Amino acid sequence: MYNDKSDSKPSRAQRVFFRARDLLFLAIVLAIALTFFLLSSKDVSGSSLEAHVYIDGELVDRIVLQAGVDKDYSYASRPTVQLHQYADQTVAVIVSDCPDKTCINTGRIGKPGAFVACVPNRFLVTIVATEMTDTTQEVDVVT
Repeated sequence: MYNDKSDSKPSRAQRVFFRARDLLFLAIVLAIALTFFLLSSKDVSGSSLEAHVYIDGELVDRIVLQAGVDKDYSYASRPTVQLHQYADQTVAVIVSDCPDKTCINTGRIGKPGAFVACVPNRFLVTIVATEMTDTTQEVDVVT
């Protein structure tokens, strides 16, 4: 009988736990994750935050998130969905008639890029950092 051992699987003692390519792949994934983390935590101190409210894909409201403001918002086209702006510059959906209540369970949002969506009601709120403009500067025009 001919028994060729080259086709059989290596024994447990012969298996390598990590290979060099596995460590290289892990290092690349960690570098990409670190890059996204650093880009997402950029400094927004020179900007103000706004909550953009979209209904049926149209921008219907821009809520400037100011410290100390505590206010409710509702819209005539979607009276069953209600927003609340909190004093800590966050906003949340507090009332919705959708069946799963994912939009309410999302909680408060307040960082640029964060969003909350109520898909059945076609209602979306996104947080956007806007540049603060200095209104005391005059425009210098040379003709």
